[in-house]
Amino acid sequence: MLNLRNIAKKFATRAGQPLTALRDINLTVRSGEFITIVGPSGVENPPC
Repeated sequence: MLNLRNIAKKFATRAGQPLTALRDINLTVRSGEFITIVGPSGVENPPC
């Protein structure tokens, strides 16, 4: 089992302003479960 509690993620905008993407996220994934997190199309991803 995987438990995530009170997860937060902030980014800086191109103008240098803080942007909160996630706040107070709680997630439990039980054995045998499969999850995916999908965002809007066109979101920039960092290169691998």
